[in-house]
Amino acid sequence: MALGIGANSAVFTALDQTVIRPLPYHDPDRLAMAPLNFGVTPLDWRTFLGVAALLEAVALVASYVPARRAAMVDPAIALRDAGSY
Repeated sequence: MALGIGANSAVFTALDQTVIRPLPYHDPDRLAMAPLNFGVTPLDWRTFLGVAALLEAVALVASYVPARRAAMVDPAIALRDAGSY
């Protein structure tokens, strides 16, 4: 029960500091995400294609590396060692 109370207190404190309590500025709505978009519009096709290509490259590398390592294993040795667990 003490762990539940401690977790609840930690979550409420984090939410209180970030979401519930207002920002100490005169007009906090103007601070939202203005400096983070770097002038990219929602319909910028070059950025969209660049991000899609980057994600595809990461997915290919993330799938190629384990597949290449698995292809180097001798199946007879892998099957023989599987029964020892």
